[in-house]
Amino acid sequence: MSSRDLLQRRTTDPWGNTGWADSPVVQAAIYGDLAVLDGVHRLSKEEGWSSAL
Repeated sequence: MSSRDLLQRRTTDPWGNTGWADSPVVQAAIYGDLAVLDGVHRLSKEEGWSSAL
């Protein structure tokens, strides 16, 4: 998992076009929902905490 995975994910539509979609963590922040980050303590500083702060 990279820091990008915490923020966005790459998507492909049926015609082969690619785009970016907000991750569940970002969607939770936007809509005021909860997101459980189970195992986040296993991420290295470069992978997670730098992008989460």
